[in-house]
Amino acid sequence: MMKGFLWALLCLQVLNIYAQQARVPGEMIVQLQGTTNTEEWNTRYPEVSVESLIPDMNLYLLRAAPVSTDSLYKVIIQDPEVINVQYNHYVQIRQFPDDPFFENQWNFYNDGSSGGVADADIDLELAWDLSTGGWTTRGDTIVVAVVDDEFSIPHNDLRYRKNHDEIPGNGIDDDENGYVDDHIGYNVTSGNDEMPNGSHGTHITGIIGAKGDNFLGVAGMNWYMEVLPISIGNGPVLESNVLLAYGYVWEERKRYDLSDGEEGSFIVATNSSFGIDFAQPDDFPVWCAMYDSLGQLGILNSAATANMNINVDAAGDMPTGCPSDFLIAVNNINKNDEKSSSAFGEETIDMGAPGALVYSTVMGNAYAYQSGTSMAAPHVVGAVALLMSYACEEFIDNFRANPPVFASYIKGFLMQGVDPIPDLDGITVTGGRLNVYNAMMLLDEFCMDMPASVDETNKIHPLVFPNPVQDHIVLAHLPEGSNILFTFADVQGRVVLSGSLSPSTQSTQTILVQELVPGAYVLGLRTGDGRVFLNELIIVE
Repeated sequence: MMKGFLWALLCLQVLNIYAQQARVPGEMIVQLQGTTNTEEWNTRYPEVSVESLIPDMNLYLLRAAPVSTDSLYKVIIQDPEVINVQYNHYVQIRQFPDDPFFENQWNFYNDGSSGGVADADIDLELAWDLSTGGWTTRGDTIVVAVVDDEFSIPHNDLRYRKNHDEIPGNGIDDDENGYVDDHIGYNVTSGNDEMPNGSHGTHITGIIGAKGDNFLGVAGMNWYMEVLPISIGNGPVLESNVLLAYGYVWEERKRYDLSDGEEGSFIVATNSSFGIDFAQPDDFPVWCAMYDSLGQLGILNSAATANMNINVDAAGDMPTGCPSDFLIAVNNINKNDEKSSSAFGEETIDMGAPGALVYSTVMGNAYAYQSGTSMAAPHVVGAVALLMSYACEEFIDNFRANPPVFASYIKGFLMQGVDPIPDLDGITVTGGRLNVYNAMMLLDEFCMDMPASVDETNKIHPLVFPNPVQDHIVLAHLPEGSNILFTFADVQGRVVLSGSLSPSTQSTQTILVQELVPGAYVLGLRTGDGRVFLNELIIVE
């Protein structure tokens, strides 16, 4: 007991010292009675200068010699004409968290001081000005599922999802969800929440959601959201284990929706940093279909591609070769914005994200650098969660009413918002690296034009990326089963390129623009019956 008391006393002393350091030397803020004559009041304190802050509120800024501030404060607080008095303080702009190892997280903020290229990052410090994650505007606690092998559950810098309706370790399915002892996540191989202790899933969890601004370790992309850990085993992993893990995610989200948030979890994304090299998706129809099933509930899925320099379009890979509209396939870039030891594919790999020497949480309450596409994919999952925390109320209402459509919009904002990267141009769908802030700005713009009614969500809202463009442009959220005509018109209104698209089975199409000379064009899209649904300025480089 005595040790605990002394430790608490020491913590209070440290916090008090920190608070004093935030004070502006020699300055106080005072609120006087409305009947007080300020000039006369000031004569009682000749060592103080008085400056009006807000006259109608009788608020004033006092300045005195720093050495006398504390003694002066003790006198002024007793003055009967003083309503309130306090020290003036420095305010910290919190886009940079106070986590001591944040300086190692170049993937979030890269100023070039660590040997990389300045701004070769995901612009997270700008995104944090808008949201630091946690909840939707309707109060849903945002959860992402990390499907992996090992997790360090006791890590002090991580916040895992807890199922409070389940009593841990009693061998009973207390909440009757079909799973026993799933108090903190679920291990599909052991049938409970006993997790293999290790660093791979722990590192991924830290990238997505390490507690931020808590004077400890690192900051995750989301400071307040929760990660649902799901272990598929740390020995030979079977495909059936992967399906069991996705099945658990599906059940958790479905229960949340059916119970209006009373049960289950509001899972918005899954991370899959595992796979099978050189696998052809046609041989894995059940696995690939899982992403479509999850997408129908509004769950997006990020997957890490192979850690080798192969073309997935030809060589194959699982799961990043799956054609699902609800899967985002990710490769790896380094702090110089260069592709780093990872696969590619103009038709299959959607974007790059930081993955080389990424600093995050590991087992033993420790932190370390790790590299690979395993570290790149969780950046996209973290981005999905951050966008969901920032989305306007109308977007969340529509998302709840029509999950697959509005989940695909989130994917579209991420795809459209990438920073173009020469090393990824022509070898990925977007030709760029994840930029969370850009995606949030696109979401902001979308919210400003949101339909007032859920009934209007079937209107066509296509997304176009990348822009500026070099070789090809991608169109997303096109009406399926419709013949679509496109035109590119120059600044004089002359049509210089035209053609037709027939997205009968998928809502994403590509247009080659290599024959266009660099310049500005207006891309027009219309349906076969002549209805125009897009006119957008496109810059060809």
